[in-house]
Amino acid sequence: MERTGEARRGKAVKPRDYLKMDKIEIYKGFEIRAFEREQGRWRGEIRKADGSPLKILVGDGEHRMSITTTADTLTAEATIDEVKKAIDAGGMS
Repeated sequence: MERTGEARRGKAVKPRDYLKMDKIEIYKGFEIRAFEREQGRWRGEIRKADGSPLKILVGDGEHRMSITTTADTLTAEATIDEVKKAIDAGGMS
């Protein structure tokens, strides 16, 4: 395999296709995990910190072990902030 550009000149190069490490935060009894599903596209997974099922308070009120957000954000921090807003709005317990 031939090295090109910066690598040929002996400089460190970042891989083109890499994902950043997940970020996890505990907030009001919920564990929020932000993960990069594609480069620059972050989503969140929400679960109860104690491992009990989540009760979704909208729709049919079903119980799940975790919920994954459907909208992408640009950073892990933005994803966590959006999930915190949903928790504060009372959308799950």
